[in-house]
Amino acid sequence: MTGIDWSVVLKRTRRLAAGAPVVLAALGVAVAASSSPRSEIDRRAEVVRTLTRGDLGAIGLAAITRRMSPSELAVAIRHDPGARVPALYGLTPETWRTARPDL
Repeated sequence: MTGIDWSVVLKRTRRLAAGAPVVLAALGVAVAASSSPRSEIDRRAEVVRTLTRGDLGAIGLAAITRRMSPSELAVAIRHDPGARVPALYGLTPETWRTARPDL
């Protein structure tokens, strides 16, 4: 039965220990390079939070709508899920009475 040559094991261990900082540095650079900056939705959410000052009620909605252009406001009103107005797109004045008899 032969004994273990510890001098060889010690040399290999020292080589691995000497190369460990290089490997860790390369791994750190790879992780840093693969990380992405804040996404666009995070930036938009931050703008909305500062604009409304955290109020999601009527005051916050008014703060958001004050900054909208007329066309943005029209699209927002059109796509409002709380609005109970029927869509009358493309109807001529003659057909309005059939769609809404109260007109």
